[in-house]
Amino acid sequence: MNFNYIFILIMISFSMGCSDFLKGQKKEEEVLKFNNKKFSCLNQASETMRKIFSEESNPEKIEESLSCLEASLSYFKKRTKGTVPEGYSVQDIRAFFGNYLGDRDRVSDEMSVQMMKIKKGLFGGNEQVVMKSELQALIDIIGTIRQEVQNLKLYWNDLLVKEKSSADRQWLQKGHQALQDSIIRIILKTNLVTSEYSFSDFKSLLKELKIFTNPEILKNEEELKQFNKSIALVEATKVHLLGDVAELNSSSKWKEAIRMVLELHRMYSLYYYHFKGLDRFSPRAFKTGDEILVSSIRLLDQSWWMQKEGIPFVETQKLLKALFDQKLLPTGISDEALFEAYQATVRNFLDRDTNQKIVTLKTLAKKHITTLKSEYRGFKAVQNFNDELPDRFEYKEMIHRYNQIFSVQVDAFPEIADNFLKLSWRDWGTHLKQRHPLLYLESGELLLARDSKNSTDWSWKSLTRLNVMKFMNRLMMLSYGTERTMDLAKETLNEESMKSFYREYWKLGLELKAFDKRSGNSGKRTFFEADHFLYSSDGNQAVSLQESFELANIIFSSGLGGLTQIQNDIANSGCALSEKDHFDNPWLDENCFKKTLRKNFGGYFKNLTGLKKWVFQLGDKEWDLFYQELVDFSRTSPHTVGQIETGDLRGIVVILHYVESMYIKIDANEDDRLSVPELVAGSPRFIPFFKDLFKLKPKGPFLKETQERSIEAFVSNAFACMVITGQLPQVKTCGATFFKNAFLTKPFSNRYLILKTLNAFKTSFK
Repeated sequence: MNFNYIFILIMISFSMGCSDFLKGQKKEEEVLKFNNKKFSCLNQASETMRKIFSEESNPEKIEESLSCLEASLSYFKKRTKGTVPEGYSVQDIRAFFGNYLGDRDRVSDEMSVQMMKIKKGLFGGNEQVVMKSELQALIDIIGTIRQEVQNLKLYWNDLLVKEKSSADRQWLQKGHQALQDSIIRIILKTNLVTSEYSFSDFKSLLKELKIFTNPEILKNEEELKQFNKSIALVEATKVHLLGDVAELNSSSKWKEAIRMVLELHRMYSLYYYHFKGLDRFSPRAFKTGDEILVSSIRLLDQSWWMQKEGIPFVETQKLLKALFDQKLLPTGISDEALFEAYQATVRNFLDRDTNQKIVTLKTLAKKHITTLKSEYRGFKAVQNFNDELPDRFEYKEMIHRYNQIFSVQVDAFPEIADNFLKLSWRDWGTHLKQRHPLLYLESGELLLARDSKNSTDWSWKSLTRLNVMKFMNRLMMLSYGTERTMDLAKETLNEESMKSFYREYWKLGLELKAFDKRSGNSGKRTFFEADHFLYSSDGNQAVSLQESFELANIIFSSGLGGLTQIQNDIANSGCALSEKDHFDNPWLDENCFKKTLRKNFGGYFKNLTGLKKWVFQLGDKEWDLFYQELVDFSRTSPHTVGQIETGDLRGIVVILHYVESMYIKIDANEDDRLSVPELVAGSPRFIPFFKDLFKLKPKGPFLKETQERSIEAFVSNAFACMVITGQLPQVKTCGATFFKNAFLTKPFSNRYLILKTLNAFKTSFK
């Protein structure tokens, strides 16, 4: 960031005193000849400064330039005389550059002012003259810098993040510690600690340096605008770490400021060398991401502004805008969307004890960081458990280890109390000990199978994915839960909770292409799906911790994650059309899509083992019927028959996961078909919905409980009939169904009939 400018600043400061002419007059005692090879480095001063931190830089060249500069300044100090006793005026310096560079305006009035300000800040004196004693101080500092460059030789390329490196974390840590020590030693040899030099002065100086090294920038409005945006990012970062007015009035303050700034650089180095381009759920990348997260929390906690009053939202808004302008945010994501989500997260998640309205909550405060630390400790406790397991293991082995552990050590943020870790640890066990525990395949798909406990795919990567989803689900439950309790076993979400989530993350969801603005707020629909279509769904008009956890995993792994891979593969199979859809992806020819989907169904949905096997056994006619129900249910744009878009494919992928979840749960005897008794037994989750839909309720207080049981029995049988026949229940069809079940060949339902039933609902009750 501004590390480059610091070195350039010093180079220019020192080189500005080098001349054999002042005001165009030769010194009588000796004529300095700049064609001497000894001083050839000065002929390329601005170019040398420009390249210092480019791909071409290396410590040897910099040492050579510094040695030349040091010798030249020493010679200059001895052999020249300015217009003031034992020193040089600003006019002397400007006149020299006018003669030496052949351009009297190369050093502007403003640059002269800023150079003298930094000279005063570094070495004292005033802003009108440069004394020879101050010039000697410059020479001494150059020697110090040259020595520090030698000290940093081993780490040079790694610190500049110029190319991929095999440097491990320990090596990078050593390099950054060496850089920190070097900068501190240089700073302490100047007067900066006690000077009144301001950040505003520094910004002005950076602009003038940019113009000096690249005068053409004044003719390029866009380049100058981009440079100003870079300065805005530096300032926004400085404000978050050091506050709006940084009080750098002691050596300890300077050391702390340098440490925090270099910590940002270390985090970027970790990201570049150990995260970027890697599978984020590989051990190396995940460990790096974890380290960056901890460092980020600590930097926020140690921020000087945080120590006083907290970081105002308006300053974070400026930082996000600066990051957006520098194209440092994820592609397609705006600063406005992130800021909107940031406010919602602070208000609902980090400030859940008071849940203030956004008009009153305007600052990220210390208590919010404390909450974040607590949540991280819960996440890390589970991850420590995961990290102690081998890469592959059996389900029984994992549960045995879980049962043996009652507390997990967390090194980060030991000042935070551990009382809530027990609840977080208990919740982790709840997720793992389900009848059908969730499991991720190595390739990232969520396995939905009745025998997942016996799977050979239990792995560190799977548990790590589940832990990340547990944290995200916890954020959802704590932010929008109806009870506002830390005990998530007692927490639930209602329909309004889901609507609030969609409303407050609407802009970010649209930009992530996770939401579809054509369908509006999907909170009501998502709530219904979580309450009815999952392993643990019970239809009680409230979404529990486990239901929310299953929903989050299905949505993220299938509707967002797995979708892209399937879509790209089908498009690359020759199905892509030239026209772009609502999500800026190519429309797919439906005939081609249908053939490719069937051909590769086992690969696309290898995580849905029962469904994959069932589809493989379908004949052409059966496949056509199943496909049609699938597309009819999922189609986003009905008028585009003959084409498939992203919204359609997303609906297909998600509904298949829902169907398989319900199928596994209802198929109690695991014979891959649903009998009438199994459907009746699996109907309770739909009873409240049917009662509300058909306005079924006791008629008066007489025998109210008996009436309730009769209504529930009626609904259970109606549900079984509907799923067996694939149509809304009617007296004639249901009578025939139950007659067959009692006296003839027993009827069964399958996945096709479940889809047909869902379509009947969609058509009649949308």
